[in-house]
Amino acid sequence: MKLEELRKVIIVESYMKRWTEDGASWIFNDNGTVDVKGNVCTAMNDKFDKLPFKFRKVHGYFNCGYNDLKTLENCPDVVYGDFYCYNNLLTSLEFAPNIVTGSFSCQRNSICFSCQDVKKVCKSYGRIET
Repeated sequence: MKLEELRKVIIVESYMKRWTEDGASWIFNDNGTVDVKGNVCTAMNDKFDKLPFKFRKVHGYFNCGYNDLKTLENCPDVVYGDFYCYNNLLTSLEFAPNIVTGSFSCQRNSICFSCQDVKKVCKSYGRIET
């Protein structure tokens, strides 16, 4: 493993230990993304403009609320559960997950999103909260 790859692994491991509950697991994909089995909650843990690394799939809910995010870049492509991005500084839903099997919650951002805004970027099978 190259030094740069090792640094990334250490950084991801550090965040994931804070952002997941006991029993959660994660793997590194060949393309540098992370898959998670378990819930991910970055809410109020750290303040970011964007998430520090790319998620691919999350089997559980994904909560990135209360982080001052300006973009959803690096959010998971697929969330097998609920997706929360409320209380940030978002002006766009670009980079939102393509699929959310649960609810999609995006209220209280820099602009007020509509259900149509969500449906343009994401197939959500649950309730849409704007």
